Order: sequence, then structure tokens, then C-alpha cells
Amino acid sequence: MKNKARYLEGSVGKLLLFNTIPMIFGIGAAMSFTFVDTYWVAKIGTNALAAMTFTFPVDFLVMGVAFGLGNGASAEISKAIGKGDNELVKRLTRDSLILALFVVTFFIALFYIFFTPIFTMLGAKPEVMPLIKEFMKYWIPGQFALVIPLIINNATRAIGDTKTPSMIMLAAGIMNVLLDPVLIFGMGGFPAMGIAGASLATLLARMVTLVLSIYIIHKRDKMLAVNIPSWSELSESWKAILKVGLPSTATSIVMPLGISVVIRLVSSYGSSAVAAFGAASRVDIIALSVFMAFSSVIGPFVGQNVGAGNIDRIKQSLRLGHLFAIAWGFFIIVLFLFTARHISMMMRDDLSVINIMVLYLSINSISLAFRGISMINTTALNVLQKPVTSSLLTVSQIFLLFIPLAFFATKILNLGLYGIFWASVISAIIVSIVSFVIVNKTIIGIEMKSIKI
Repeated sequence: MKNKARYLEGSVGKLLLFNTIPMIFGIGAAMSFTFVDTYWVAKIGTNALAAMTFTFPVDFLVMGVAFGLGNGASAEISKAIGKGDNELVKRLTRDSLILALFVVTFFIALFYIFFTPIFTMLGAKPEVMPLIKEFMKYWIPGQFALVIPLIINNATRAIGDTKTPSMIMLAAGIMNVLLDPVLIFGMGGFPAMGIAGASLATLLARMVTLVLSIYIIHKRDKMLAVNIPSWSELSESWKAILKVGLPSTATSIVMPLGISVVIRLVSSYGSSAVAAFGAASRVDIIALSVFMAFSSVIGPFVGQNVGAGNIDRIKQSLRLGHLFAIAWGFFIIVLFLFTARHISMMMRDDLSVINIMVLYLSINSISLAFRGISMINTTALNVLQKPVTSSLLTVSQIFLLFIPLAFFATKILNLGLYGIFWASVISAIIVSIVSFVIVNKTIIGIEMKSIKI
């Protein structure tokens, strides 16, 4: 079966809209894993919620590696589809899965070996460490069930199919919602597993995505080559995938380090602050998932149109994306203005945790539109063969802006958590402006080059 490029014709706005909507539900369902886990774990106690928060950097690291490699695979597959090379599509899909398995196995081995030093360095107290171990018991081996579907979903989206990945993620999200209270608190004959039940529920739900994703990519879409590749084939594919995927993956490795520093800063204000930061971050990710959905469409859209040489469609898609980011960001500011306290009270009944969550959601919502613009621009830069620039923008936001500003605000100005949260907003605004300028210059350069040719 030949995979048809779906983004080369038709209204740009309608294509982006009708392909983003399914992904909002799909990625929202995927992000709901952490939100639902956080909701139920918060019922166990503040230490349990803090324990989950300390796992954030590790969680982001593995997911980031998978997303980075997935971005590389999606960029190359979408361009191959735009050129009409179906055999290359199959080979790239197969080789990206092999690469992801090798890389994730390496990182999981590191987690097993350096488990205690990692979480001690993050600032986990002795009373929290046993809870972290309980949660990670099923989380670590479950990463194989996370990474493979992520890579496959990127390949499926590269052909312009957003509905299938969305339905798969939605099914898994619903399963996680149903299993969480059963396994955490014990119901229907199942023993109460506490915080370990949350990670087991996630593992079982992601096994659903694993089985369905492999079936779809191989049986329905015929996008997966099943023969054993030669080393020359693998090296050629990996070189192409890593050209985009390596900078993105490197960013994903560096980003958890930045998050670790932030958690370390927050931990100096006590377990309640860590618990509140963790819970509020999960809510924030749900709001941000709309931009993740749009970015998952804009990447293949730009990739297919780069392959076909349609520069005007790329420019139009980015203009619409930026307007969408502003509109959604404004909506979230208004929403959290009225609902931040209600959301926080739903998550936890500890007044100190509630107050910090309200503070975080109220301040950080201001940065959402700017983070959306940056996410759209960096996704486009990956596909436009500027992956290093894209990665530098993301890393700069954390290490050159956010962390120095947070240290200055807390250590020099003594602004406490206010300073940390406002540092996030200021860094997001600056990077969104810089990314906007760079992506427009990149497109103008490609346009001028095509005119000369």
C-alpha cells in the first residue's frame, strides 16, 4: 500500500484544525496518565505526592529521549512521503524502532544501577525514598511499553493520520483511569498497592497502546519493513534520523537536569512546596497538551510540504499556529483566574499545598501562549533542518534564563516561590520572541534558495 501525503492540498486552516482536534483528545489522554495518577496518589498523603514529584526528571528523561527520536523519525518519514518513496518510509520506521530500543535499554540500565544516588541528589528525604522505590518498581520496566508506541505514533502521524494514534491513546487513558483507584486502594478483590498501584496501572494501560500500535503500523498501514536490516541500511537510516533526533534527544537529556535544579530549589521550601509544584505541574501539562497536539500535526505538515517544495503553505501554517497559541493562552489565563483554587482543592486538602498550587497556576498561566509559540517554532525548525538551533533555544530557556533568574529572584531578591514562578514566565516570553525571529529567517532563507534554483 502506498502512503499518500495528506497535507499537500486543501485548506491549510481546515487541515490543521481537523487533524489537531483528534490529537488534543489523544495527547490529552496520554497526559491524563500523570494527572490521574497525581489525583489519586495525593489522597495517600503529602509524602506520596512529593515522591511522585521527585520522579519527574527521570520520567521526562525517558519520554524526552523517545520524543526526540520520534521527532527525527517523523521528520524523515514525512519528507519521504512527500517525495513518494514508500520503501524508504518502511525502512525508516523499522530502523527508528530498533534505534529507540537500544537507547532506552541503555538509560533503563543506568536507572537501575544509580537509583539511590539519583534521587538523593534531587533532594529526596529518607522518609520519601521508600515511596519513590515503590512507584518506580513498575515504572522502570514499563518504559518499553511507552517508547515503542511513541515512535510508532510519530510514524503514523507522518502520513497525516492523527485519528488512529488519538484513539489508541484515548483507550489507554480510559483504562488507566479505571485501574488507578482499583490498584492503589484495593477494590474488587485486588489488594491495596498504594503508590505502586499507580505505576502498575500505567504499565498495564500502556501495554494496550503497545499491542495496538504494532498491529496498526504493520497490518493496516504497511509502514513497517520486517526483514533483518544490513548494517549499511541501519547506519544510513540512523544517520538521517539522528540528524534531527540527536539534538532533540540531547535536549531531552539536558532538560531533566534543569528540572532537577528547579525541584531542588523548590524543595528548600519544604515537602508541601514539592508536592504542590508536582501537582500543579501536572495540571499545567494538561493545558500545554493542546500545543503538543498542534505541534504533532505541524511537524508532519511542514515535513511533507518541505519535501514537495510548498513554502507558502508552511508560512501560512505557522501564522495560524501562532494565532492559535495566543488565543488558547488567553483562554487558560481566564480559566485559571476563576478555577485555580477549585482545581487545587480537588487535588489536595492540605491548605499549604493548595495555596502554592494556586500561586503556580495563576502566575504560570501567563507564560502558556509564549511556550506554545516556542513549541510550534522549535518543531518547525527540527523539520527545516535546524535541529541544533531548535535544541539550543530549549536549553537556553532553562539554563541561560529560567535557572539564573530563579536563583537571582530567590537568593538575591528573596522573592521565594514567587521568584521561581515569575522566572519561568519571563524566560518563556524571551525565548518565544527569539524563536519567532529565527524560524522566519530560516523560511526566508529556504525561499530565496528555491528561487535561485
